[in-house]
Amino acid sequence: MGVDSQSQPRMGESLRIIVGGYEKTAQTKTMKISDIIEIVSAEMGVDPDLVTTKTRLQEAADARAVVQAVMRDRGWTFARIGLVFSAGHDTVWSNCKKIEKARAMISAYDAVQAAIKNLPIE
Repeated sequence: MGVDSQSQPRMGESLRIIVGGYEKTAQTKTMKISDIIEIVSAEMGVDPDLVTTKTRLQEAADARAVVQAVMRDRGWTFARIGLVFSAGHDTVWSNCKKIEKARAMISAYDAVQAAIKNLPIE
């Protein structure tokens, strides 16, 4: 997330949130769940309306997991996130674990790529 200013914004000032090419002007004081859903949906190419449904379509389920992990990273409890998505806290926990594992895999991949970057392929 990038901030388009030289100094820290004060509460209530507008700033631009840029995530993978998606730009949105928001109040620094709040970020709505619908904003997070829009950003994730745009990045993943999923209909935003599908993210909050119980569809098992893989693309929508993955986007839902990302949104739930972002909410968790912002301090929401598993139970509170579950209320938003009409899901149990255990389902939200499972989705957040899935994203945590994906982050670890990407980190490992990046570390290996950096380590072997200049080595010849045999």
